Amino acid sequence: MDDDKKNEEHHQFEKNDILAIIIALYKIMLPQLLIIGLVFFIIAYFLLWVWLK
Repeated sequence: MDDDKKNEEHHQFEKNDILAIIIALYKIMLPQLLIIGLVFFIIAYFLLWVWLK
C-alpha cells in the first residue's frame, strides 16, 4: 500500500514539475511575444497607412 502512495506522489510531483516548467517558459516568453506583437502591429499599421495614402 505504501508503494502505491509513493508512486502516486511521484506522479503528482512530475505533473507539478511540468506545470512549473511551462509557467517559467511562459513568463520568459511573454514579454518577447508582446514585443514581437507590438513591432508586427506597428509595421502592419505603417504599411497600411502608406498603402492607403
